[in-house]
Amino acid sequence: MRFMCVCEAGTVRSGAAAHALKYYFGQEAIAASHSKLKDDTFEMLCGWADRIVLMQPKFGDRIPDQHKGKVKVFDVGQDVWGNPLDKRLQDIVCDFLQEWHYNDWK
Repeated sequence: MRFMCVCEAGTVRSGAAAHALKYYFGQEAIAASHSKLKDDTFEMLCGWADRIVLMQPKFGDRIPDQHKGKVKVFDVGQDVWGNPLDKRLQDIVCDFLQEWHYNDWK
């Protein structure tokens, strides 16, 4: 399954989720920036993804209507970690993903 993980800059929160999806759950995943990607690139990535993970609900404003059914909100709040591999952030992300994976990514 292909996952697009979205946070403000596409670095820390979405990077943590994409890393965990790839290395712990064996999925194809990318981190994407809500604010740095041009509209056509963002829309193309939404089309590529089977699931779109928003690290805060506010990032849903750029999701095209035809892709809204792919969205899963995982509200981790503002970036207070500064590093996608921060152990606390990875633990939070992995707990969420483990439960979601248990439910077959639905």
